[in-house]
Amino acid sequence: MNKKILMPIVFIALLSLAIFVSASISTDMDTESNYIIEVNINKGWNLVLATPIDNGKNYIAEGSDIKLGDIEASFIYSRVSNSYTQLYPYKNTNEENSYYKVGQESAYYLVQSPVWIYSKKSGTLRYFKYEDTMPRLEDYSKIVFKKGWNFVGITSPFVDKTLQDFKGTCNIEKSYFFSDRENPSGSWMIFPLDVKFLNRDSAGGGILIKVSSDCNFGSVVNSNVNPPSLPSGGSSSTNTCIDSDGGIVIDVRGSISHDGGVSEDYCKDSYILGERYCENNLKGTSFVDCSDSGFSRCENGRCI
Repeated sequence: MNKKILMPIVFIALLSLAIFVSASISTDMDTESNYIIEVNINKGWNLVLATPIDNGKNYIAEGSDIKLGDIEASFIYSRVSNSYTQLYPYKNTNEENSYYKVGQESAYYLVQSPVWIYSKKSGTLRYFKYEDTMPRLEDYSKIVFKKGWNFVGITSPFVDKTLQDFKGTCNIEKSYFFSDRENPSGSWMIFPLDVKFLNRDSAGGGILIKVSSDCNFGSVVNSNVNPPSLPSGGSSSTNTCIDSDGGIVIDVRGSISHDGGVSEDYCKDSYILGERYCENNLKGTSFVDCSDSGFSRCENGRCI
């Protein structure tokens, strides 16, 4: 078997703070290129990336210390209902209990969202995650984090980065991780925004953040410095950026004029809107999931 270790990571807080799980993420290249997540979990509640059980399907892999009978319950948080949805034990085998069908949640958010599992014992849990559902760096900029609480799954793009590096347009008011360090039953502990997610041992759990308003996580922030100006005698004109709809207005198809050209709002797919905007006379694009903002889809460069 040709097994390739993709990126083992663990996030470690300041000084004596300890993380609650560690994991390694690998892929079996000679099967279906599915990722295998190995998570060292504690007896009790644990936050883990993705779910080992969904809609009646068992994704626990061979060689796992933790078997299906060792898991008492699994839940995922829905921002739509502001409540937990039970994934296991499942009530039936239709899509009501599915990990990817939690209310009207965004698919991009659900793919990266960690889930709670309650284990009857400590040990290593090995389970599959489909290759096309493993969050990539570019996926995080497509996620719209809603005002209030949001769960964030920790994957390889976070290596050697801080939450400040990934905050994008978000104002993160609070951030926590769940640990049994101070309480055998587990408790929330503050995770500072300037602490790096380190490439040591491994990781694959999740954190909880609170944001002040709807925002895009992981967006690229414009530079605060500019290159030297042209020598005297060159063009004296300065770049200007004009937004026809005056900002991020997702239900109106607008355009921006910049550097003598025009860029229009567009639909990246049936749900994701590429909204053009201007900031400090620089052009930018914000990716918005229309379904996260009360609209049904993206069509003709706007949410409807």
